[in-house]
Amino acid sequence: MDCGILRSLYVKANGQILCDDDFGEQILLGTLGYEAEEGPGIDDILDNENYRHIRDSFGRGEPPWPDVCTRCALFRPRQPPGPDLLKSRIIDKIQIESSLACALKCPSCSNLMQLRTRKGPVHFPLTWLRALLRDLSQKRYQVGSIEFCGQGEPLNHPAFPDLLGAIRDVYPHTRIRIITNGNHDFDRKIGGYFVEETIVSIDGARQDTYEKYRINGRFDKAIEFLTRSARSQMPRGGTVIWKYILLRSNDTDSEISEAQRIAATIGVSRLWFVHGHGEMRSERFSYQNALAIPVTYPNVKVESHPSYNRNSLSLNGVGAASLVSGPLSIVWIDTLVAHPNRTLSLSGWAGSVDRRCSDLRLRIGEAPPTRIPLEIARPEIKQVHPVFGNETCGFDVLLPDPRPPEARSIRMQFELGRPGRDRPPFARRAQLLETFKLRQPPSRLTLEVRLT
Repeated sequence: MDCGILRSLYVKANGQILCDDDFGEQILLGTLGYEAEEGPGIDDILDNENYRHIRDSFGRGEPPWPDVCTRCALFRPRQPPGPDLLKSRIIDKIQIESSLACALKCPSCSNLMQLRTRKGPVHFPLTWLRALLRDLSQKRYQVGSIEFCGQGEPLNHPAFPDLLGAIRDVYPHTRIRIITNGNHDFDRKIGGYFVEETIVSIDGARQDTYEKYRINGRFDKAIEFLTRSARSQMPRGGTVIWKYILLRSNDTDSEISEAQRIAATIGVSRLWFVHGHGEMRSERFSYQNALAIPVTYPNVKVESHPSYNRNSLSLNGVGAASLVSGPLSIVWIDTLVAHPNRTLSLSGWAGSVDRRCSDLRLRIGEAPPTRIPLEIARPEIKQVHPVFGNETCGFDVLLPDPRPPEARSIRMQFELGRPGRDRPPFARRAQLLETFKLRQPPSRLTLEVRLT
């Protein structure tokens, strides 16, 4: 069994550190003490009795709080336990609820209930964030990403640009992610800061359908925020995602087509169609028929609420730095997840020094090959490995799983498509050999992954 509790932190606006942003919110793990001279620091919290209980429970192969864990969307009973990164002073993600306030009244949100029952600040104090970052830095914690999200609207914080500035001052290279409803002025709330990933939730392609769930929300304002995000962040290497939860009110073919047209016009990095899980969820498109959505825009990805993936198996790390066809080529697999609904999530990047690659051809077992376009900008790859010379080298797809249900392994073959005309000089190819310590690779990569 596994969950991310020993690799992440979830910090509420009132300073409480809770188990996670789902059913685990009722488990209080600790409270930041930066308002008091002798309050607990981050080391004290991460080694308190609650965290010792978590480690002891996982060590015995038991969920720490069975009645809570088994109902949590982020609990993975079939997944092998992941590493305890916190013990190594590594935090994969810090999720900060910068504000509990929100002007929208979405039916499935617990915002109003929490506003009535919770004590403490509604907005996460800037002084607390600075103290937390300073504490983490002084204790030499590595922080992979900081995400602004919670039970309110993050951008409702009255000094949100100052929160971004505090992070850049202490952790300038940590990735920042914002999940927002977009009903804000982009320039006033972002203040010119670079944000690596912006996710804007817009559930519909017209005002009349959008407002059925995003009550009090303005479709035009959210689209304007999405557009400004794309124009500001994407040229600097940022990712901008339109998140579209599939509901009964917005799941017609015409509206899904219109959303893809708008996304293509704006030029967002990705358009996520997400299977809903509440009373208003779409009945036409669900987890059971995940690949049925009519896709016309190449940057579409179908996602599911985490609760649907309870019995999925994540195979992160397998096949990393794998060779594919061509004299000097690489396929790197970031994630490989096998889902119970007979689909596979696959993401990563690919590149070659002797051809400009536009796609991968993937064959799983004996099934016919599938074309996977390389259409996602990965500026960090070009920065770290300039020998490839191509920033648009990423892929992130949901594929049908052709294996029989009883299969315990996945056999995958990759080939790079569409060779270019210009052959780079030998110096670049020699640089790749030195960077990855490669010898002459085989004509085709075969990767076999065993399921636990």
